[in-house]
Amino acid sequence: MSSFSECLKAHMDRRKMSTSELSRLSGIEYSFLHRITTGKRFPAKLQTVERLGQLLSLTPEEQEDLRIQYDITRVGPDVYHRRQSVRRMLEEIRFPTDAKETLPAVPAQALPASCDGRLQVEGVTLQILTQEAQRTGGVVRLLAQPGLKEAFPLRLLRSFTLAFPSLTVNHILCFDNRAEMEYRNVDIFSPLIPTLFSTFHYHAYYFYGDHDTLFGRLSLFPNLLLTSGFALLMSPDYCSALCFPRGSDSYQVLDRRFSDCFQNCYPLSMVTPKLPALQSYFAPPAAGDEVDHTFLLSHTFFGLPLLTGGLCGHLLKQNLPDRSQAMEDFLNYLSSLPAPNRESTCYFTSLEGIRAFLDSGLLLEFPVDTISPLPMEDRLFLVRRLLSLLSAEEGVEVGLRLCRTDRLLFSPSLKCLCRQNLSRAELILCHPRQGLISVSVQEPMIAAALTDYFDSILDSRYTLSPAESARQVAALLSEYQ
Repeated sequence: MSSFSECLKAHMDRRKMSTSELSRLSGIEYSFLHRITTGKRFPAKLQTVERLGQLLSLTPEEQEDLRIQYDITRVGPDVYHRRQSVRRMLEEIRFPTDAKETLPAVPAQALPASCDGRLQVEGVTLQILTQEAQRTGGVVRLLAQPGLKEAFPLRLLRSFTLAFPSLTVNHILCFDNRAEMEYRNVDIFSPLIPTLFSTFHYHAYYFYGDHDTLFGRLSLFPNLLLTSGFALLMSPDYCSALCFPRGSDSYQVLDRRFSDCFQNCYPLSMVTPKLPALQSYFAPPAAGDEVDHTFLLSHTFFGLPLLTGGLCGHLLKQNLPDRSQAMEDFLNYLSSLPAPNRESTCYFTSLEGIRAFLDSGLLLEFPVDTISPLPMEDRLFLVRRLLSLLSAEEGVEVGLRLCRTDRLLFSPSLKCLCRQNLSRAELILCHPRQGLISVSVQEPMIAAALTDYFDSILDSRYTLSPAESARQVAALLSEYQ
């Protein structure tokens, strides 16, 4: 039996409802329902599962558990857990703060050769980082997994790089390239995102290996922190550590260990702070840079594919430097954008984002200092073009979806761009003061996990159907006309 059939049968037994009675109430043929409850068949639609849950008078929690078991049985546990890891990652991304954390004062004292307990390990780490941060051109090298919820020592590193902008951090992580471990790779990457968005001298690299063997509980001191003055070996739970000063034989061995490992690593991501001028930002794809499938997820109104040359003239500021060149480059970029199409390009937006665009006239895909608000007639024109795409003839696969923001939760400031065959994904954060910050994920398994997640929510309970999307957009338009 499947986990779904076991869950459904358990609820039927608790309600003392027979297969024949549930068949009569639901209108599902008895033989088909019997095969479902024995795990030999599977409901094709989630609506069938929700209908069965209603007839069984399940609580909201029980309904959700039944849906989860349905999803696990439908796609398999490995794919399900990977998609849930991506969902959690997107939900937990938050704005980097500009506020510099106050670092605790560190008294100058001799460092112990060994540390026992989390507080002592953190205190020694703090002292080592403080000494390195105060050096001109300080560099911290880290070979460690961020696996703990509080993401130590990333929390300390983020504070130091905010307080000391010239401090450089080179961080090596281990990913497992076995298919069943993809979800764990996403969980390892997720705690890095706030650091990537907030500190531009933080560089992450990765190699493939057996994570449990290298960084599991049976490993004595797998985590390594290196500065110009000290090497600190830390246990998997960061509750024990060994400290070696520069000049010692152990320091030299660990320095070589890190260098050898670094030579066999790949860049995990590329960070572009304050995305460049409009001309560069909207450069068309390079020759031969063809893309099989593109997904763009944004809570804001994504109006680029709907723009015309005339609207671009209204949108770009009149006093924009090199405006004519920016206009030409942008029109070239527009011509390279594929229309929303289920087979090649899918855009996700939200009703709240469309309303915000109608209120402000700003398209947030642009650097804010380059555009002026569109007049109301232009705003309505763009939304009508969106509505016409959503209202395509029956049978035409539309690559547009409205997100259900009560279910698909992620920061309204975040944009996710995935290009399938390029094996990379891009996360773009719209910062109110620093502008657009882009993190390009270079590791193929994480990029593929993001792409697969977006593909999975196209026709799911997280998005509205094209028909329902069209109905809600039409209702919104009527409020402004």
